[in-house]
Amino acid sequence: MAKRPVPLYDFKAFGAAIKAARNEYGESRKKVSDELYISPRYLANIENKGQQPSLQVFYDLVTRYTPAHAYGCAAQYFEGVQRGSIIVPPCMSSPTSC
Repeated sequence: MAKRPVPLYDFKAFGAAIKAARNEYGESRKKVSDELYISPRYLANIENKGQQPSLQVFYDLVTRYTPAHAYGCAAQYFEGVQRGSIIVPPCMSSPTSC
């Protein structure tokens, strides 16, 4: 049986947004890639060519550059949380808890 065609998401806008956020934070591509355990070339391809990142890298980049208030929670909820930790902010489980 043939697979049904699945259109791929165009990650060019995502890559441009990540590059803009990284530059706004004043972080080098080398620093970010070292902290995410990926190669600088992989990050450059995501940012400049719209390469589709792995799910883990996508998650790491989104959580790295998304402020806590975008989740509807107070920023202090995230203080002391180590980057890369799996967390579920209370507002994502109950809208009235933040």
